[in-house]
Amino acid sequence: MKKLRNILSLTLLSLISTFVSAQQTVFIEGFVLSIENGSPVSYKEVIIGTEDGSQPTISTTDTNGYYAVQFHYNTSDTATNLMVMVFDCNEQPVIRTFPTDSAFQIRADFEICTIATNCLAGFHYFYDPLNPQLVYFANMSYPVSNTATWFWNFGDGTGSSEFEETHEFQQAGIYTVCLTMTDSLNNCVNTYCEDILIDSTGSCHADFTWNTADFATEFNNISTGSPDQYFWDFGDGTFSTQSNPVHIWSQSGYFPVCLTILNSNTQCESTTCYTISVNDSIAVCQANYTYENLQDLTVAFTNLSTGNFDQTIWDFGDGSPFSNETHPVHTWQQAGTYQICLVIISNYTNCHDVICKNIMVGDTIAGCQANFNFHLDSIPGNVNHYWFNDASEGNNISSWFWDFGNGMISFAQNPEVTFSESGSYEVCLTISGQDPGGFCTSTICKTISTPAYSHLGGQIFAGNFPINNPVNTGDTALVSLYRKSGNHLCQVASGYFHEYGYYYFLDVPEGQYIVHAALTKTSSAFNNYIPAYSGETPFWQEAQIVQLSGIDLFEANLHMQQLPDNVYGSGSIHGNLVCIDNSITDLSNRLVFLKTAGNVAGMTYTDINGTFSFANLAYGNYTIVAEIAGFFSSSLPVSLSENNMNALLQQVEISASGIYGIEEIEENSHLKLAVSPNPATDQITIYLGTLRAETCNLKIVSASGSVVSELSIRLQPGDNSLSYNTQNLTSGLYLIMCTTEIPGDYSTVRLLKK
Repeated sequence: MKKLRNILSLTLLSLISTFVSAQQTVFIEGFVLSIENGSPVSYKEVIIGTEDGSQPTISTTDTNGYYAVQFHYNTSDTATNLMVMVFDCNEQPVIRTFPTDSAFQIRADFEICTIATNCLAGFHYFYDPLNPQLVYFANMSYPVSNTATWFWNFGDGTGSSEFEETHEFQQAGIYTVCLTMTDSLNNCVNTYCEDILIDSTGSCHADFTWNTADFATEFNNISTGSPDQYFWDFGDGTFSTQSNPVHIWSQSGYFPVCLTILNSNTQCESTTCYTISVNDSIAVCQANYTYENLQDLTVAFTNLSTGNFDQTIWDFGDGSPFSNETHPVHTWQQAGTYQICLVIISNYTNCHDVICKNIMVGDTIAGCQANFNFHLDSIPGNVNHYWFNDASEGNNISSWFWDFGNGMISFAQNPEVTFSESGSYEVCLTISGQDPGGFCTSTICKTISTPAYSHLGGQIFAGNFPINNPVNTGDTALVSLYRKSGNHLCQVASGYFHEYGYYYFLDVPEGQYIVHAALTKTSSAFNNYIPAYSGETPFWQEAQIVQLSGIDLFEANLHMQQLPDNVYGSGSIHGNLVCIDNSITDLSNRLVFLKTAGNVAGMTYTDINGTFSFANLAYGNYTIVAEIAGFFSSSLPVSLSENNMNALLQQVEISASGIYGIEEIEENSHLKLAVSPNPATDQITIYLGTLRAETCNLKIVSASGSVVSELSIRLQPGDNSLSYNTQNLTSGLYLIMCTTEIPGDYSTVRLLKK
């Protein structure tokens, strides 16, 4: 790679440098840590040098991973840079670059891999000749496969998932650019980082490329900073002042070629050196191979590469160690489709090439299908947090690889992830597994678009004034936030609020909500005000919907109305709540309303057993109804009189289904409808009583509102009965309704199917 050539050129130039200049000293220190676990990397060589060919200095870390060295360098070229380098677990250089005139003391820390991986990230970069802040990045990672993903971090807060990128930096400086490759097939992740120097306007940077054929080399000047003078030193005793010279070598060998540029207007000067290999053989190499199946899981490879290469690296795509044989034979542990990559390298001509082919080993099957579901965390404050659930089909699936489209990955079956920025992400799941029929793999991708978020708040009114405002009334409100989907409510947040009557919920995802406020039992006005939903109503089904779409809303006020003064008497009502579909198991501390003429006249909360009581009631007609957000309640009529002063053992039914309305309409029909047994198992008898001959349109309706059965029955005056088979009904709650040809003439009964 380019930086490896830089290090070699530093060593060679130190032997032939003809510059005589003053010496400058800088103190360089830092730590070298393991990127896997953060532990110190002890006894690690750290190489310090400059780009203009000064003699490199080598320091070694101690047991704490710390190194320190005084480095001396020539000051003839003030535009040169200091280079501090270590080699990682894959023998790849990790380099930090610093301007020589930046400081007399430099801190250069490193995080490097210490465990070799099955893949190797790397890149070259080139400056745009017309724009020194525009950089072209060439991906040099290997092996390159269709299962590999890429993430570029440009060190300026931006990134990319493209294979290769062109990036424009907005201001001058030194940026640490990192490329992370992830290969799900090889179960490996590797990162390569390099410091990039970006010149500001008026700066310059010497750079060039070259192409050698036999003994002729064509040089291409790609320097930045608008230089107008060039000086080429070809390292063989000859020179040139052309911009793009062509040089003829008299013999083969290695030559340190240096380009020095000068902008006479800005007086900016820069020098860059590379080592050029000149050989009488061709400097072109091309990787290629064929293969032959020897047995079920064994394949022989024949290297057909061309060029003067002296190193081969085989990656068999199964996580096994690389092979350096010219014509290897490899045996896999299981059947499957593998990507086999061959890398050839010439240390004489600096030529290298990669070829990858997918081959099928053994018998494979298509017996698995990747799929997944995802759910947004709707709790306010958990911004862009998602749960992912594997829904793949297939036998013996043993591997899951998630790519969340933002540089994050996971090998868990059911992961969760928080996206740091809002936007759209392509999330991909790759599964694989082995069963007696062979190996299977499958990939599916879905696009996720994060929602908009809003802040929600308002004031809690008790009567005409907010609680504790303008004076502290000693009240505290429990405010609950419910997310609404159809008739379904889900509580996503709650909190206690008292300061000046304000409540708020931060970072609420877009959607439909209702808000509920109730004074706590320790509040001074607890018995005086009716808990209320948004829209100034005590009932959740009448609540006003709060629509959030990314715009903050701080005027969603809640108004609790004052309880009316009631006439006291000697009557009482006692009862309990019954959940007929077992959707609620905890019936304690549930709100129960006492209503007269359709208005709330009293309220109480159930005890630990779900029982409730209303005392000191005047004689009259009442309705008892439970109020639980998202649940439906029956309306229980109760009449108190001198002959029935105490109504005992009253049962109010609640359910998660929509069979109950807010208030059941009193039946005005002469029809009498009953069912037995109830709850039912396989067979029921429906009893219908009428005063006249008429036709009954009988419907059985599910809790979701679907008509599951409908028939017409001719009724005779008196009692009628009908047998009905309920075996085909699923367990749950049903409504049986009989209507006649007279408008408004109907009767209903509820049926619970076990």
